[in-house]
Amino acid sequence: MLDDLSSNAHRRGRGCRFITCSYIFVLVAIVHPRTINSFGLTRAPIGRPQNPPPDHDVIVIGGSIVGLATAVAISSSSSSSSSPPDVAVYERARRAEPIGALLSLFPNGLTALRSINSTVAEQVERVSIPLRTSEIKRSTDGKLLRCIESNASSDGSNGTFLCWYQLQNILSSALQRLSENAVKFGAEFVSYSVDASTGYVTVTCRDRNNNDAEFHKTCRVLIGADGVQSTVRRQLSANREDIELNSYNRTIFRALVNIDTIDNDSIVPPNGTAVIYKSDEVGQIFKIWTASDRTLAITATVNSDEDDAAVREWNENETKERMSQVYAGFAPEVRDLIRRIPEASIYANAVCDMEFLEHWSNGPVVVIGDAAHSMTPSLGQGANIGLEDAAEIGYLLRDDIAGKSNRYITETINNFCTIRQDRVQEIHTASRQQALNKNKKDTTLGSFLKSNPSFFERLYEWQPISSLHSANKIISEN
Repeated sequence: MLDDLSSNAHRRGRGCRFITCSYIFVLVAIVHPRTINSFGLTRAPIGRPQNPPPDHDVIVIGGSIVGLATAVAISSSSSSSSSPPDVAVYERARRAEPIGALLSLFPNGLTALRSINSTVAEQVERVSIPLRTSEIKRSTDGKLLRCIESNASSDGSNGTFLCWYQLQNILSSALQRLSENAVKFGAEFVSYSVDASTGYVTVTCRDRNNNDAEFHKTCRVLIGADGVQSTVRRQLSANREDIELNSYNRTIFRALVNIDTIDNDSIVPPNGTAVIYKSDEVGQIFKIWTASDRTLAITATVNSDEDDAAVREWNENETKERMSQVYAGFAPEVRDLIRRIPEASIYANAVCDMEFLEHWSNGPVVVIGDAAHSMTPSLGQGANIGLEDAAEIGYLLRDDIAGKSNRYITETINNFCTIRQDRVQEIHTASRQQALNKNKKDTTLGSFLKSNPSFFERLYEWQPISSLHSANKIISEN
């Protein structure tokens, strides 16, 4: 009997050892799938299957400067080893065309470009020209009234200038190198929806180059950079804020003229000089600037009661005719220059802004640039602040977001809005105040500087969070 008991106990012991080893095998196999594979087995998926990836990580609506800069910033190399997110840019225009806008970049805008992409910043600095002199001339006969010299040793607060399309071309080329075929022209945004289970954004667009056929694409993040008339903002704000544009009773004409088409080159300013024909009527000026590619950039303003929607309805012929009528009493060289402007290059709009938008985002959807905070051009900061937006959102989304949770993405976007809103609101308010001063014939910044002398220090000394994080990292390493 003792032998039988001993034999049974031995068998039970072997059974216990076998069961224990089986559990260990299963545990190791769960942690290391190769353990199972080595035995020629496969492991069944645990939990629900993963969602298929979206078409893109990020979709940007709007292929102008801010939209392109945002795509470049997100697509540029980061410090992490992961590849940058996949970005697509949908632009309503059927093709890229130069428009007659002169762009002023100030120290904060140049700092933003360096943060976005150093190569882009270097190219911009090569083609832009700093303001050195302003010549004020009488509108009727072109007589020189006064000459204002800029301080050459200043910190750039007078601005450096280039044509809008020059920066747009530089950004487009940079994006093409980083992400080939990222921009789709003729893609008119219609609407978006957010899937509650996956968190993906489904974007619906019309293909204007294909009989307005609708198409749908999915993404993790949707960025609306589609300007003051933003369709993304309208849907985002539909249940929150009623956004209206405020008019300042002034119309701006912007145009481009090739210098080689001008017979009398005496009207062509030397590089670095702005020539301004000024009327006795408040708000009526005609400004000429020579760009680095032998193009004259014209910016002309006049007081007008027409709102922005009405001005944008003008066709090319109407726009040139209106411009000719407004400046019919100006010097002969100005009238001759207007006759030589190609109609397609003239861009007209009313000076306006919108009330500061309290909510820029909702979940994985966010608006930036003029779509979020359209401001008057009185301080020349609209594009510069938009570039700041691009630098900040680009830095925050630059690391691979494909594996991040929906909560992480929403918190990242919320952090962006928190970082930006106080600064942008101050600049938005200042731009509005200066626009009101111009209506009172106070076209200088004198009264504004007296009321807020430290404003421009805060404005121009801005630093992006990427540089602040780098500084903190250096301090911690030391």
